[in-house]
This record gives sequence, C-alpha cells and structure tokens, in this order.
Amino acid sequence: MAGNNQRFDSFARRMRDGLIALNQGRYGIDELGKFLLGVAIVCMIASLSRIRLFWFLSTALLLWQLFRMYSRNYPARARENSWFMGKTERQRAWFSLLDKRWTNRRTTRYIRCPHCKKVFSLPKGKGKIRATCPHCHEQSIHTT
Repeated sequence: MAGNNQRFDSFARRMRDGLIALNQGRYGIDELGKFLLGVAIVCMIASLSRIRLFWFLSTALLLWQLFRMYSRNYPARARENSWFMGKTERQRAWFSLLDKRWTNRRTTRYIRCPHCKKVFSLPKGKGKIRATCPHCHEQSIHTT
C-alpha cells in the first residue's frame, strides 16, 4: 500500500511540474479572458434549449479564450485587453458605483448634480444641506 502512495505522489508531482512548465511564459487570463469565459458559460447554458448556434458560439468563445490564455505574444494580447477595457469603462464604472452605493448605504447618500449630472456623495442624516459638486463646483441644496 505504501508503494501505491509513493507512485501516486510521484505522478502528481510530475503532473504539477508539467503544468507549471506548460504555463510558463504564457499570457494567462485577464479581464477580456474572464469576460469571454463568462459569455461562453452563458451560451453553454443557453445551448440546453437545443439551439445549436449557442453551442457553436460557446465553443468558439472557449477556443478563443484558450488561444489568448496560452499565447506568448504579450503585446498583442495586452492591446486586445486594453481595447476591451476602454470599451467597457462606462459599464464597469456603473457596476463599481452600484457596489459602492450598496456598501455605504447606511452612512452615505449619493446625489446626482443637477448641473453636470455627475454623481457625488453626501453624509446621511445631516438634514438639509448646501452641497458643492466636486466636478463643476456648482452649489445645490439637498436633503440627506
């Protein structure tokens, strides 16, 4: 029995070392890769409806994500990720603000400036106050 454990440990060590060697010098996963993986999973779930287009789409997205992950062409993958991050900046900012609002919901009130339409925060429970927008420096009265 001890011989089997030693063989398994040796096999597991060789597999681990092989995976480390395979991934060495590769680009890895980034924000675009995570997005592709998420969309591929959604398409896989949608493919259960027997629409073959979703299956082909999920397979193509997974293959593209694996290609990007195992690529050694760092500059090209970084350019792709930078392009993706630029295109999704507004959506990511909206989700970030949503998360911040939920986290600080007991202590902070988030107000949209009536002049520039930017969102800024005010402390809760101070009553009626005059607030200055940090973006356009216009003053307005708000109830917190």
